[in-house]
Amino acid sequence: MFSFPYTDPELADWIRWACESGEVPMFIRAIAVAASIADLPHYALLRPVLLELMRERPPTAALGNSNPPLNPDERQAATTIGWIFGVVEARQHICS
Repeated sequence: MFSFPYTDPELADWIRWACESGEVPMFIRAIAVAASIADLPHYALLRPVLLELMRERPPTAALGNSNPPLNPDERQAATTIGWIFGVVEARQHICS
């Protein structure tokens, strides 16, 4: 079982690559960034999606290359995704 995104042996390298790569669409990059900052319950929700994205978009470049850092819009997208998951989780808790 995994504990956090960067200690997930199956996805750690891919998440790092997708966060830093300029080769993936912004949507995928935002999901990877959201996964990299997610707490365990939210990461568990994202993990099946991440596995499918990894199958569809394997890394094409070596890790550690110099890619541009995330810009403010990308960080905002990741924050928004995290906020959406928080709202959904709160709603499920209230309704249960």
